[in-house]
Amino acid sequence: MTLEVLLPSDGAAQRLAEHPDLRCHVYTGTGEVTDEGRNSTVWVPPFLASLDVAGVLAQLPRLEVIQLL
Repeated sequence: MTLEVLLPSDGAAQRLAEHPDLRCHVYTGTGEVTDEGRNSTVWVPPFLASLDVAGVLAQLPRLEVIQLL
């Protein structure tokens, strides 16, 4: 089973990209979540970001976990 994870930076995605059971997507907190990112079940939002959380949640219909930093 592959876990779809939405991460706050390219650096975080690169560090986790080698894990065989993760599929990493990036959302920095601005704009829209990518089509692929919308499949994420885990979201790690950017640290201390001021963003429209309700708007982001509305874009993540499969979301199960929010991991705060």
